[in-house]
Amino acid sequence: MNDEVVKSQTCRLRWLSKNTALLGVVVVLTSQAYNWYVEKSKRSHDDVERSFYDAIMIMRFETIVSVLLLSIVLALSGCTNHGPLESNSVVSPQQPTVQLPLPATFTGAIPCDDCEYVEIALTLRPDFLYQLRKTYHNVDEAPRIEAQMERWRYSSGGSLIVLGKERGRLKTYRIMSKNRLRFVNWEGALPEDQIRYDLTIADLVDPFPDVVRARGMFFFDGESASITECAGEQKFAVARDGAYDELVQRYLNTPLSQGQPLLISFFGSLRPSFDGLSGSGEEIVVDRLRRVYPNLDCQGNQLEANLTGTFWRLVELNDQPVEAPEGRARAFLSMAADRTLTGYGGCNRFSGTYLVKGDVFLINRHQASRIVCNGAMAAENDFLTALDETETYRLDQSTLDLLDQNDRRRARFTVDTSMLQEEAQ
Repeated sequence: MNDEVVKSQTCRLRWLSKNTALLGVVVVLTSQAYNWYVEKSKRSHDDVERSFYDAIMIMRFETIVSVLLLSIVLALSGCTNHGPLESNSVVSPQQPTVQLPLPATFTGAIPCDDCEYVEIALTLRPDFLYQLRKTYHNVDEAPRIEAQMERWRYSSGGSLIVLGKERGRLKTYRIMSKNRLRFVNWEGALPEDQIRYDLTIADLVDPFPDVVRARGMFFFDGESASITECAGEQKFAVARDGAYDELVQRYLNTPLSQGQPLLISFFGSLRPSFDGLSGSGEEIVVDRLRRVYPNLDCQGNQLEANLTGTFWRLVELNDQPVEAPEGRARAFLSMAADRTLTGYGGCNRFSGTYLVKGDVFLINRHQASRIVCNGAMAAENDFLTALDETETYRLDQSTLDLLDQNDRRRARFTVDTSMLQEEAQ
């Protein structure tokens, strides 16, 4: 019996158990209507007035009974599944078909074409992270291990477990019981590679010390660091060994808004946390940093305007609004990821380098042209002086503020949404 039939029959039984009283009313009314018919057939056809009254009453009972019967039919037909179950219909984690004793590790073994066999250990966590280890065994060779950590979810009314998030790479298991899972499908695999196998629950939960490739949002508050990993969106403290120092330096050297995290990809593992910094009781050990992605979130969306790769148009100088000189382009500043910068002061172009260390921001400017512009030189000199005296910055959405050593705002910029790089006249 397939899932659709079971669900339909269960729905009907629940409806009948909840509406016993309604069924009783239907039976009584039906019985009364029947008695009216019998009584009518016994009466003389000469009593027209009495017969007409009886007919009206019978019609009322017939109408009521018909409506009630129709309601029952429609309610029970609603229990019928008129289409296939959606494979990606996620149900509430609190309402699976079988309540699994999470966290739990399920183990098994499958044959292998180029090895003796593959040992599988799958750990399902209550935070909806799964940890999967495949150990390839071969004669006279050291076992080879492949490990991954991703997100899992219930599907199809809680009867299935789906591993992963990316379509085309999902793995599906059917929950046979609280102690057994059956592999069903692996998206993208050839039919001959779809090996059917069962995993049974282990006595102990696997501690899973394996190093996996992962991505997450890294944040450093000046004292400690954390990573909100992208798979299950869980926040973990970062252990101070491994690549911790490199991570902190990359974060401080990347131009970011105050409080903004940095997307990173890395190789790392989870282990129990003993310092109480991680609310999950675990911490991430980053073995190796692979890459940083400034100003992106886990889905690849841009968070806000980035300090680098943006044309910053000058709108205020020493708290005074700035307008473009007549017949000339607006002053702007643009910084590249390689620590070089270019700009325009309203008359002359300039270039240089910059240094970012946390919120420290220093500019080493070089004059590129020496044109004299009537009516624009005073404003340009004030702008260049403000750049030379900048020691820190604030980046908020599409606004960039440059501040001096006294925390006084010397210049304010906004993003040039038209990406205008005007030609200086």
